[in-house]
This record gives sequence, C-alpha cells and structure tokens, in this order.
Amino acid sequence: MIRLLAIIAFVLVPMTSALAIDYPRVECALSDDASRVSVLTSNPTPTAFTCAASCPIKVTGQRKFEGFNCRFSLAAGAAEKAACTKQGSGPAFFSTVGQTKVICTPRK
Repeated sequence: MIRLLAIIAFVLVPMTSALAIDYPRVECALSDDASRVSVLTSNPTPTAFTCAASCPIKVTGQRKFEGFNCRFSLAAGAAEKAACTKQGSGPAFFSTVGQTKVICTPRK
C-alpha cells in the first residue's frame, strides 16, 4: 500500500508543478447597464497565448442560457482589454452571465 502511494505521489508531483505556470486572466463580464457582455482579458506573464473562452449568458425574460464564445490571442504582458463583446438591444438586455470557461495554449 505504501509503495502504491509513493508511486502515485511520484507521478502527481511533477504534474501539479507543471500546472503552476502563470496563466492569463480571462473573465466574462456584464456591463453596468446590462446592455452588453464582454470577455475581459489581460496577460501579466512573459508568455504569449492563444485562447478560447466561453460563458453562458441569459437574455432578460428568457429561460435558457445561450453560449457566448470568443477566440483571441494575447501578447506577453498585455494590459486589460475586451477581446470580444456581444451587444444587446438596449439597457437590461442581459440578466445573467455564468462562469467563464477558458483554454489557453502558449504561442511561440
């Protein structure tokens, strides 16, 4: 049993340290008047990335969430900016933004 635990620890420790690299910041956000949803990004790392983000958004009065997908590139050390924006038809058009899901891969 102890041998098995040692083997598992030996395999997992390098994996967790590999996951500890710095990562860009990506977040779906609702505007103050709820008229648009933006994917806000920044990259404080010295590595450039190509990313794909998605978040569920709900239009006011609708029951179902719809998907909002965004693909973008981030330069090393990029300041905060909106990578993608979905505009509604007016104030309070959107009611909810769900959790942002992001996948980023380093660029060369």
